[in-house]
Amino acid sequence: MSTNNHGLSQQQTELVALGASVGAGCQPCVDYHLKAARTAELAADRVRAAITTGQLVAAQAADSRDRSRRITIPDQGGDRGSAHGAIERGDDSPACSAAHA
Repeated sequence: MSTNNHGLSQQQTELVALGASVGAGCQPCVDYHLKAARTAELAADRVRAAITTGQLVAAQAADSRDRSRRITIPDQGGDRGSAHGAIERGDDSPACSAAHA
């Protein structure tokens, strides 16, 4: 079994990448890693488990984000450029958007 420089096999790497892609909601990444999973000869049940895990992570993150938006954050002198301002405004940008720009 060959491993990458992080000690993961190609199959493990693709499982992690697939779950992360699903969790991030990046369809081009999901498509790429589904194809890579087939190339790595991953069993269908392992692929489904990675997808399900990614979906659960995304759902939990959305729930957490929704709860944090309900918190009233005092405006500190109108600083709308802060991270808190981004939360209040509801700014969302997928982590992978720069890679697909």
